[in-house]
Amino acid sequence: MILSGKEIEKEVRNGNIKIEPFDRSKINPNSYNLTLSDELVVYKNKTLDMKENNPTARLIIPKEGLLLQPGRVYLARTVERTFTDKYVPMLEGRSSVGRLGISVHVTAGFGDIGFNGHWTLEITVEQPTVIYPDVEICQIYYHTIKGDYDLYSSGKYQNNTGIQASLMYKDFENILGNNEERAYILNQIQKKCEENIKLDNEINDFLFGDLRDEIEKKLMNKENEEFALYKFKLPNYDKKENDNGS
Repeated sequence: MILSGKEIEKEVRNGNIKIEPFDRSKINPNSYNLTLSDELVVYKNKTLDMKENNPTARLIIPKEGLLLQPGRVYLARTVERTFTDKYVPMLEGRSSVGRLGISVHVTAGFGDIGFNGHWTLEITVEQPTVIYPDVEICQIYYHTIKGDYDLYSSGKYQNNTGIQASLMYKDFENILGNNEERAYILNQIQKKCEENIKLDNEINDFLFGDLRDEIEKKLMNKENEEFALYKFKLPNYDKKENDNGS
């Protein structure tokens, strides 16, 4: 069930929904309008890599407006910060904005219950379009939720204070987990690559996932460290790089 505008206002007063700053004039029949901040983030490279922390540049939207071009994504954010631990927040563009060929998100309009922060917008335009700061760019609406649930707790985007570019590269960094054994192995593999040492077939298979499940299960148990060290032909992970034998 989607909350009506009157219900949104009621839940803001009750503290079950937080929209900061809140302006009653931005309430719609079943949503609330959010405004565009005066900053943008763009990717510097034309080609993006999911595994990389792609470099970005920051732009300011002046009061006289900024011309956006088709063929690239402009990361923006809402002025408002929102939070609710009772409803599922959803984000969509406004009709007037959409009729100009402006999209406010690529596929990321679905929010998580418990999210606390500014909304990052992935703005694209169909043709060259001038945008301005502080316009009502999109609308947030709220769904009820049925059944037991956990609150959003991701460390990537929670409690943000500004525009955040994609942190998807961290998914690849953490694919093996964070325990000491696995972190050490990845570090050693990286060093081998940097030293231009050809990786053996088993390591390559592991990196591309063929043996990942098998090795991950064995690495979950420290008693199997001999298996891991045999597979990767690495020194004991407890041995420090600067160990002098003392």
